[in-house]
Amino acid sequence: MALRHVILTLLHRGPATGYDIVKEFDTVVGYFWSASHQQVYRDLGKLAEEGLVQFNVVPQDEKPDRKVYELTEAGEDALRAWIESPIRPRKLHDELLVRLLAGELVGSVALRSLLASQQKLRQRRLEEYRRIEEEHFTEYALEALPPVHQLACMMLRLGIRGEEAWLEWAEEMDGVLERMEG
Repeated sequence: MALRHVILTLLHRGPATGYDIVKEFDTVVGYFWSASHQQVYRDLGKLAEEGLVQFNVVPQDEKPDRKVYELTEAGEDALRAWIESPIRPRKLHDELLVRLLAGELVGSVALRSLLASQQKLRQRRLEEYRRIEEEHFTEYALEALPPVHQLACMMLRLGIRGEEAWLEWAEEMDGVLERMEG
């Protein structure tokens, strides 16, 4: 999967400016994908050059003109082909795990400190996911939401469960490191 597929997916939901797309990374897409403003705008330009998206220029008073992007038929076809293509399982890339593997160089006290800092970050992410869930989804039964919101809710729940599982694992790892100190 590439950023281009995320952008095509967001535009499938409806026309949007580059700014609108970037904002989606703060809510829906941010659970599982990240991109900088520059990356989004660069890929929008490439998608437009390839004919997968088009834009209309909307003049604004005392501000730069806005470009409102939308999928073309070719963009929908490309998105459909990508959705239907096989998914290759990705290997886990986690810098912490590599550091732990070579951790005897620094000892378990240093590793526990590193693990604790990661636990704080992951705990904050879990709290943020739960806040988003409470703000956007807890008022409604899942079945009562529009389909696109049901899917977003389920992606968020996967993020919550993933963070909960990671924190549970970190507690177990901390116990291993604590025993190694003795």
